[in-house]
Amino acid sequence: MDVTRRRTFGRLPALALTGPTERWGLLPGALLALLFLGGLWARTHQLAAEGFADDEMHKWLAAQRYLVGSFLGDDIEHPMLMKLLITGTVLIGRLLGWAPETSTRLPLAVAGAVSVLVAAWLGRRLFGRIAGLVAAGILAASPTFIGYNRVAKEDTLVGLFLLLAVLCTAEAKAAADDGRTRAGGRWELGTAVAVGLLCASKYFFFLALVPPLGYAWLRRSGTTWRITGARWRTLVLVGLAAFASVNWMFFLPSTWAFLWKYVQIKVVTHGGLYFAGHVYRNAQVVGWDGLPPWFYLTFAWVKLAPPTVCAVVLGLGLALWLRAPSHRLVLVWLGAWAAILVPLASKWGRFFLTLEPALALLAGSAVASVVAWLAEPGTARARRLSAVAAWLLGIVLVGSEAR
Repeated sequence: MDVTRRRTFGRLPALALTGPTERWGLLPGALLALLFLGGLWARTHQLAAEGFADDEMHKWLAAQRYLVGSFLGDDIEHPMLMKLLITGTVLIGRLLGWAPETSTRLPLAVAGAVSVLVAAWLGRRLFGRIAGLVAAGILAASPTFIGYNRVAKEDTLVGLFLLLAVLCTAEAKAAADDGRTRAGGRWELGTAVAVGLLCASKYFFFLALVPPLGYAWLRRSGTTWRITGARWRTLVLVGLAAFASVNWMFFLPSTWAFLWKYVQIKVVTHGGLYFAGHVYRNAQVVGWDGLPPWFYLTFAWVKLAPPTVCAVVLGLGLALWLRAPSHRLVLVWLGAWAAILVPLASKWGRFFLTLEPALALLAGSAVASVVAWLAEPGTARARRLSAVAAWLLGIVLVGSEAR
């Protein structure tokens, strides 16, 4: 790392992923609580205003079967975890008189709001308190994130558990480098559980590679963190146990037979998707008539507010330039996501839920870097200027998403 890079690196001490995280403090803690409550309201308000989509109807029917001990018949192509959660809210909804749409969508709406909190904790761990608040604010106010959180689809849960897996990985690295062996071990187990629950939410097994790939790249940064072969076997078993505990249907031959027919497009038929003036086929895994590779790039450009896009571009540029330990985890996340989902011929907007938190973190890191750069002289005037910049940039990014 050259002198210029080292100076920039030093502006954000959190980038090294060592030591304890910053405390929130009274005002930032209050702001985070407001962001969470606002995000929760936006996701749960009038959940039954729109009727069921076809996939949601199958989730609700599956919950009805689960209530009588039948785990076959609807939505077998998806894991059980979300349907188990819906079964619980259906039981509560019967007592409180909730509409079927509310009972079916509520677990995902709450999970989306919890994702705002987890993104704040992860942002604070990776880039500092300011970055955590900005990332949480973007996710709390983003119309795209809110909209898909209000739909009974598995992608919200995948995004939540991916955030938790990356958070636990970051904390495990920090604990290992600080000599806190027991704490590091607990965070490693937390990563394994989060990965298991991620795979029990949706069969996006490639996202389970983010923590081990992140670990492999972090090893090249001079960390003292080491995971032995025996420890890896233990972590894999813990992850499998978490997966099996809430998705035991996966191990039945009938499920495998159904999934084989599903991937061959013999069970569920998807139509086309209108994009950029053309109707593309949206069922096959590969094929030149599928959606083009730049679909998600266009999606981000259109669905995120312009200030957010600018902050993401700046944050990504800094991450690629510095490649500090904190950056490496986010870059691995982006790489694993893009390597699988971008080439696929079949693309869906809801898959963006597992990418947008990483983009929000990059935007938060850009704001934190600008604020640290302004405060670098260390004078009282520089500190005042950086504080004003933090408030203004945060208001612009979160406000533009909310608008």
